Parts: sequence; structure tokens; C-alpha cells
Amino acid sequence: MPRQGVGYNENGDGNTAHVPAVPGLYPEQRPRLPVLRDEGGARAVDRRQPGEILGGLIPHTHFTTAMILLINFGLFAATVIYGMRAGHADALWGIDGLTLFAFGAKYREAMVLDGQWWRLVTAGFLHGGLLHIAMNSWVLFDLGAQVEESYGSSRFLVFYFVSTVFGFLASFWFSNSLSVGASAGLMGLIGAMIALGVRGESRTGRRCGGNMCAGRSIACCSG
Repeated sequence: MPRQGVGYNENGDGNTAHVPAVPGLYPEQRPRLPVLRDEGGARAVDRRQPGEILGGLIPHTHFTTAMILLINFGLFAATVIYGMRAGHADALWGIDGLTLFAFGAKYREAMVLDGQWWRLVTAGFLHGGLLHIAMNSWVLFDLGAQVEESYGSSRFLVFYFVSTVFGFLASFWFSNSLSVGASAGLMGLIGAMIALGVRGESRTGRRCGGNMCAGRSIACCSG
């Protein structure tokens, strides 16, 4: 028989239920508690249903893609306004170089002489005109949502930012001119979906190995 003060008692089924020890209370007087068993069910975080954000305007699984699009359009609007105030009336169709430089376009001399290597990231969120951002946004809206749904938000961000940085590093190496645009990051997303298709893990990935991703690649390059 267990000693008084020990925090357990034997149930009738032979299982042990943990009961707090109470001074003056013998083990046989303690209530018999049901034994909690681990049934191996799903964790609470795994049982959550993907909801929607902003009243259903943004699906939960596409939230990161939507945020990048909002940042892109926000910066585009800012550069258009900045350019118009600087005297460029047609800034909507073509942002001038000084404005793009001020907002963080890739430029080799500024990176080497002034150490502004952050331009490798900021350049990926800037665009040179309405057609430029429209083409890239179309690809990002469609392809980015698929990558985010297939790989998850964390891997999606890794693909996007790593591709952006290395894309502008290549531009830095081969060209001294100003360079902006989301095309570098989008190429990384296309590569991620092609890899998924090669592994045969999704119908979308298999489609991406053919004409679908080829068309998006052309759209990125033309944008």
C-alpha cells in the first residue's frame, strides 16, 4: 500500500492516476481520478482551419504573397508621386533614374564606394513603370500563391529573398546601370515549382515544368 503523502493511487484498472498528497488523508480515501491517455491525436496547431483575412479578401494561405504585392504597389505609388513632384509628369509610365536611386535601386558605384549593399534587397521591390509592375504583379499573384501554398510561407520567403539577392548580385557583376524589379525573386519561385514538378509531388508543379512556367518566365523578362 502506498505511503501517506505520496502523490498517486492505484485505480481499479491497474493504471496510476496522479493525485495531490493531502496531509491527514490516507491513500484509500483519495478520489479515484480517470487516467488521461495520449490518443495520438493531432496537435491544436495542426487542427486549425486556414481562415481568411480582412473579411475574406485575402486567403490565409496567400497572406505573404499579398503583403509583398502591397509593398510593391505602395513603393510604386511613392516613386510616382516623388517623380511627379520632381517635375516628371509621365512618372506613371516611366520612373526617372534619380527617383529610383533615391528609393534604393541597385547601382554598383553606390554599393562599392558607399557600402550600400542593402540595395540588393530594396531593388527587388521597386519598378520602373506601370507596365513593369503590372507584368510582375500578375506573375507574383498567380505563381506566388501556389508556391506559398505548396511550400509554406517561411520557405516561400527564403526562395524569394535569396533569389532577389543573388539576382541583383549577378546584375551588379555584369552591369553598372540602375536595376530594379521583382523578376529575380520570381525566377526563384519558378525554379521552386519546377523542382516540385520534377519530384512529381504536385499537379501544379508538373504543369510548371512545361509551357506554364515558360510563359511566366517570358513575362518576367519582358517586365
